[in-house]
Amino acid sequence: MTTTSNEAQALIARMDNLREDQDVAFATLCDARDHIRDINIWTRRCDRNMTKLDGKVARVEQKTDKALGLAVQAGEKLDALDGRVAVLETDVKELKTDVAVLKTDVSELKVDVSELKTVVKSDLIDVKALLGEVLERLPAKA
Repeated sequence: MTTTSNEAQALIARMDNLREDQDVAFATLCDARDHIRDINIWTRRCDRNMTKLDGKVARVEQKTDKALGLAVQAGEKLDALDGRVAVLETDVKELKTDVAVLKTDVSELKVDVSELKTVVKSDLIDVKALLGEVLERLPAKA
């Protein structure tokens, strides 16, 4: 069986189109891989920052508890110094307010990380779908 010139040219054109499609698909996959790598790096940074923030919150809570204990002891031992005890109690309330604000910030960061993880999963699904399309376009091996 011989191939005509037109058939040969059509085969060559089809091969060129497949190579172009393959190049585009490969570039798209490379871009997706780079974006996923960047997202993973950002996620790890957020996780490290959240860990640090959790430690800071724990230390502030310890300081708050200590300050509250000192305020109670001062109230019992120094009834004559009610003014100073009132100042300490105000400081404790302010520290508790600061802790509450920090806890809110931690919660917001956790929500952000959760949303980011959802985006990463979505991107992975998109990459898998794109990979499936690319694999469907590749010529079957003989």
